[in-house]
Amino acid sequence: MRIGVNVVPLRVNSGGARYVFAALFEQLLRLDREHRYVVFAHPAGIALVHEMVREANKSTDAGGNVAERVRIISVLDEELIYPHRDEFDLYFNPINSLKPRILDRPTVIILHDIQEQYFPQYFSYADLISRHEGYPEFCRAATTVVTVSEFCKRSFVEKFAVDPRKIEVVHIAPQAALTVPDPTDNGSWSQAPIARPFFFYPANTYPHKNHALLLDAMAILRQASDARPHMVFVGQKMPGGYPLADEIKSRRLEETCRFFSDLSVGDMRYLYRNATAVAMPTMFEGFGMPAVEAMACGCALICSEIPALREVAGDSALYFSPGDVEGLVGCLRRILCDPALRSQLIERGYSVAARFTWQAAGLRMLDVFAEAGPRFDRGYDTVDATDRRPKIGVLLSNAGHDQATANTIKSLIGTGYKNLVVGIVGAAPVDFEGTLEIIRVPDAAHGDFEAMADFARRANLDLVGQIFAGNRVRPSGFESLAQSLAENESCGVHLGEIAVWRRDRYRGIARLRYTGDDMWRIEKLLYAEMLFLAPAALARWPAGETARDAAGTQWRWKMLLAARVDNQLAIVRRTLADCDRSTFWWIEWMTAFRAGMLDFHRLDNRPAPVPLLRRFEHRARILSQLLPQSLQHVGTKWWYRLTHPRGAAPNQE
Repeated sequence: MRIGVNVVPLRVNSGGARYVFAALFEQLLRLDREHRYVVFAHPAGIALVHEMVREANKSTDAGGNVAERVRIISVLDEELIYPHRDEFDLYFNPINSLKPRILDRPTVIILHDIQEQYFPQYFSYADLISRHEGYPEFCRAATTVVTVSEFCKRSFVEKFAVDPRKIEVVHIAPQAALTVPDPTDNGSWSQAPIARPFFFYPANTYPHKNHALLLDAMAILRQASDARPHMVFVGQKMPGGYPLADEIKSRRLEETCRFFSDLSVGDMRYLYRNATAVAMPTMFEGFGMPAVEAMACGCALICSEIPALREVAGDSALYFSPGDVEGLVGCLRRILCDPALRSQLIERGYSVAARFTWQAAGLRMLDVFAEAGPRFDRGYDTVDATDRRPKIGVLLSNAGHDQATANTIKSLIGTGYKNLVVGIVGAAPVDFEGTLEIIRVPDAAHGDFEAMADFARRANLDLVGQIFAGNRVRPSGFESLAQSLAENESCGVHLGEIAVWRRDRYRGIARLRYTGDDMWRIEKLLYAEMLFLAPAALARWPAGETARDAAGTQWRWKMLLAARVDNQLAIVRRTLADCDRSTFWWIEWMTAFRAGMLDFHRLDNRPAPVPLLRRFEHRARILSQLLPQSLQHVGTKWWYRLTHPRGAAPNQE
């Protein structure tokens, strides 16, 4: 199997995501002798990928030249992966992203946590909207979502209503260089000597890491005559983060507290091996890597009483509430005054940390890849594949003997769907007679609702849709619709996605998109190939009849509006077809504009006026990639200020 890997977001300073991907990918290359990998990386991060391949190649158990199984492609933007889609069979997104939307094959995404759902105050408005829009959609659209703890899995199910069967937990592990097998290797300290006893907190200065509580505790301990320990902080200074260095100075804690931004692995091992304990007052974690690193290095652990750390550390740590400074001080005192307790926690920690290895993570990921194919093909349906599939009809418009019609019919045959009927307006190419079940449709009626309804009655269809000559159905398109009908039998409207082309140039995905600030819109307009109807459900939905009777040529748009409000809309998060933009006639663009298809809408379907600039978000994002990374954050912040209504509250639709 060929696995496409999107690491375009990867940068030198990508933090934990960079480290996790590097360790996991190196392990996959060592364990996997069967699959080939096509890796897409930004020029600013491509050197890191080459380094990972070289490291994997050094392993004696890697099975030959690893580089022969890896192809690395440089792209400036994630959307530029799309033209390469025929080069891989499974699409793997390991860095909190599912872009572009290549959803006609198995897709696997790693999503580490959804902290914004618990502490939105720690995110910029731009980041908050982006996460509220992207993360729920990633979870619903991916074939398999991988996360790092059972806590994260529960949070995805609770916050996004995701089917728990599609979420797999793969525990991550510490750096191999940090947890060397030799227990006597205490690392090497390259900085000025640190007085003992000292505590250690490795964490970037994000607000939720709660550095202030440790400073409060150190201030209390400084006043005590029986305990004056030192504190070592290690982490990156984050934009908008807690001003740790300034706070140490303003509280006059320079004698007992030190802060380092960059340390070698040897220095980090020294701190873990020689600290009295790691103290983690963090308010939120999806996994809590420093906790596992501490246990693996033989360091006692004191940490916040939060779900992820309880799950990871069990009874091998002392716990306190992340808002309780006296509780933290009490734990620090216990560790200082009770060597037997400290030794007991260290021994327990070794056994707990042994469960977290990169080899186990790599083997589990290979299982996830293997399971993604059948899951994509059949969903969670355990019925045998030979059982009857829904009867799907496609009304083929503008059909004749030309090459465009022939190409469309070839794509219909290529799906291999066994219960398909094609309604053709005009004559069908003779070469395809007998290959498909074909019903002739009167020329005068093609494209309108009555033509589709009449076609559905004559062929006794479970689902009916339309495709224009020259456009092509994806191989998995009808199976995706069959899954949607099985899971949403009461819905009269099933709306999928299409890839829009201008001849041979990719122009993007047409789909229904929920934004993160209480709005929705149709991207790239509503193409006929996106919308399929379930006649049986429509017959039980009077409002649908009213919508299409009153709509005339705009019946698809009006029916979509009614279905979205009446819970009659099933969203098929799959790419159903490739459509040439030229098949959408210019007069239909004008009709769409007048109907409001180009507008943003509130969740009650009322049009929502937004700045004109917002229509150019995609192009602006591509252009932003050309800016230095230091300016991209500022640029994104100002873009959202200009293009999003002030005070709009992100939602979780």
